[in-house]
Amino acid sequence: MRSLILPVLAVAVAVSLSGCITIEVQPPGGGGSDQDGVATGPGTDITCGDDGVLLTQPGTYGIDGDCDGITIDGTDIVVSAADIDDLVIQGDRASVSAANIGDISIAGNENSVELAQGDDVSIAGDRNVLTGTEFGDVGVKGNDNTVDAERLGDVDNEGDRNVLTGQ
Repeated sequence: MRSLILPVLAVAVAVSLSGCITIEVQPPGGGGSDQDGVATGPGTDITCGDDGVLLTQPGTYGIDGDCDGITIDGTDIVVSAADIDDLVIQGDRASVSAANIGDISIAGNENSVELAQGDDVSIAGDRNVLTGTEFGDVGVKGNDNTVDAERLGDVDNEGDRNVLTGQ
């Protein structure tokens, strides 16, 4: 009986933590979808599920339709999407372009985000670039970041050498 407790517990923990779709990479030359329509590699279009998308592997991803949330937890990931409710970047050298993004949280370095309009922005990394028409409140704790917009909400700049235009 004891030998079943650990595997059952491991499955229960994995199921409880799986709120997002994780994108896996196929062997070289791959990229496609499985029978359920979930993307299995970069270079494919992804239909965002109700729980959002978690991207961990390098590559280029197109997100079809609106997406509740995208989390980037990897390096050298390129994403294009229409509207994203929440964007979290925990990796480095990601590039995201979208029409509108709700809240944006960046904890990585050397990322770029281009959009028309965004809500609140939080940056804790270094050398990130955000370009858009309008952002809500902006909080920066990293260094050498650029936020370029026509309009910004309240700005809290706790880093060094950050360029925040549109204030």
